[in-house]
Amino acid sequence: MIPTRRKRRAPWPVRLMAWIALSISDLIRFLLYTAFFIALIVAVSYWLVVKYVRFNEPIAAPDLIGLTVDEALAKLSEQRLYLQQDNRQPSTMPEGRIISQFPQPDQEIKTGTPIRVTVSSGLNLIPVPNIQGKTRLDGAHRLRSAGLDEGNVSAINMPGVAGQTIIATDPPVGTGVADGTKVNLMVASGEDASVNRMPDLIDDTIEQARERLKLLGLKAEERLEARPDAAPGKVHTQIPLPGAELTPGMQIVLITAPAAGAGYAPRRPLPAVQLDQ
Repeated sequence: MIPTRRKRRAPWPVRLMAWIALSISDLIRFLLYTAFFIALIVAVSYWLVVKYVRFNEPIAAPDLIGLTVDEALAKLSEQRLYLQQDNRQPSTMPEGRIISQFPQPDQEIKTGTPIRVTVSSGLNLIPVPNIQGKTRLDGAHRLRSAGLDEGNVSAINMPGVAGQTIIATDPPVGTGVADGTKVNLMVASGEDASVNRMPDLIDDTIEQARERLKLLGLKAEERLEARPDAAPGKVHTQIPLPGAELTPGMQIVLITAPAAGAGYAPRRPLPAVQLDQ
């Protein structure tokens, strides 16, 4: 059997120095890792703080008036702002264009603030009602009910046509016009304008009918009578009929439908009225 040689251990001073060197190496490695993580945390924190400060930095609200929604979105995205669209409103500005905004242009705001805008729906055009063949008084009433006004009135001699009968309108019937537009009238001059004729009060409310008769210095007897096709509170029958010549002392009767569930007086005979032939 061959004897084995025992490994000699290094002297203890050498072993102590090796242990100290290894410990210092581990400590340095730990310190380097710690410094790296601290530097990373500081860098990320600095980036977040800078971004937060920039995000909340005041800026001037951009002017969006006259732009389309797509153009406004592109402009706002450059400044990290948002668009909030309210209901559309009629306007003289072309349809689809922004007519108002909040906050106002150049007002100081923070990044991320939503800008509320109102978009134009174009002009709210009203068709000129068909008032041809109506008296001037009736025509003016129908124009006002439609949101329009009576404009200039010219007269033309039309044989066989009663005076103050509307012959034509300018703009023509059915033309779309803006609210409040004045509609010029051409009326027949074949009869003395001082002759009063019964206006057409059918489908007027009783308040409207009273006002129109008041302009003529007239007052009517009012009655309530149900009728299946009549709207509550509106005139469904009138005596005399529309266009009849009004004479002093003539009895005028207006019959309206009562409100649902309301009581009304029993039906009475209508007065006999001699109409013009």
